[in-house]
Amino acid sequence: MAVNHSVVVLAIALTLGILRPGLLADLQLLTVSGFIQIVPGLLAAIGRRRLLTAPGALAGLVTGEAVVTWLTLAEVETRHVNAGLVALAVNLLVAVAVTALFRRPAASPTMESAPGAHEDRGARKNPGPKTRTRAAMTIEEGERP
Repeated sequence: MAVNHSVVVLAIALTLGILRPGLLADLQLLTVSGFIQIVPGLLAAIGRRRLLTAPGALAGLVTGEAVVTWLTLAEVETRHVNAGLVALAVNLLVAVAVTALFRRPAASPTMESAPGAHEDRGARKNPGPKTRTRAAMTIEEGERP
């Protein structure tokens, strides 16, 4: 006798709905509050200047999801503040902290301020004879290559 998979899923959902009525509300809260955790990474990626690094955004996202899951399933009292907002604050703190650790130093605006830029300046003033390719020499002389 073949049993349709949708019948099995429906039976499990109905059983869990009767035995644990708050589970559906928890699932909805986890979905919405978990989805909001991606917002800092998306907003930081918009524009020319990246506000967060990839490791920072990922660490914030994972931490925010973990906090949402913990606050929702452990039924921690948040004093009438949505668990997603509490986790969003933690998400931002972790993302900024990890970004500060992994941010590359800014490139120097000019080569003059780069280390070792003045060492071989005298060698560049008199570069010596120019080297030309054979094709360039024949074109200058009026011949075709």
